[in-house]
Amino acid sequence: MIGNKEGITISEKPVAKEADVLVDLRKSSEVPKEVKTWMQKVEEAPSAPTQINQTASNDDFKIAKPKIKLPIGKKRFAAGFKSPVSTAARWLSVFILRLIKINEARVKFEDE
Repeated sequence: MIGNKEGITISEKPVAKEADVLVDLRKSSEVPKEVKTWMQKVEEAPSAPTQINQTASNDDFKIAKPKIKLPIGKKRFAAGFKSPVSTAARWLSVFILRLIKINEARVKFEDE
C-alpha cells in the first residue's frame, strides 16, 4: 500500500496494458448461402419490359388552372389598404393581393 499526501492509502493493482484489453473484431462470421442481400434479390428478379405510350401528346397533360373566388368584394379589398396596419382587414387585403399576383389574375371577387 502506498500513501499519498492526504494520508489515504492506495492499493497497488496491476494496470492492464492496452494490448491485453483490445479484442479483435475483424473476425467475420460467415453468412449462410440462403441469406441474400437486397441488391442480389433485385438483380435476380426478372425485369418486366416497360411500355411507353408514344402517341401521347402535350394536350393530354394540360394542367387545370382553376378560378379562385375571393371571400370579399372589390370595395372591401380596396378599403383594406386604407385601414391601419394593426387591423385584420389590412392583412386580408395584403394576402389577397398576393393571391392575385401568384395566380396571375385568375381570381374572381365576391359579388356585392
